[in-house]
Amino acid sequence: MSADGGTISLEWWLFLIGIGLTMFIAGKPRVPSTLLTLAGALFGAAHPMPTGPLGLACFLGAAVYIEFWRRDSPGA
Repeated sequence: MSADGGTISLEWWLFLIGIGLTMFIAGKPRVPSTLLTLAGALFGAAHPMPTGPLGLACFLGAAVYIEFWRRDSPGA
């Protein structure tokens, strides 16, 4: 079920899978790319529990990873 009470279309899931694959192939580092894709998938499924907090946790994990990864990189 989507946030408005309807069902999520097949096109949405295909688009999300395509974006996820693209981010996995092109994303450096891959951990935040994977976490951000999971966050989009979980928020796209539904905002309330259990998928909403899981999506937020994935987003937060990606943000923390990027913050500490950028701090450790030589050009930052």
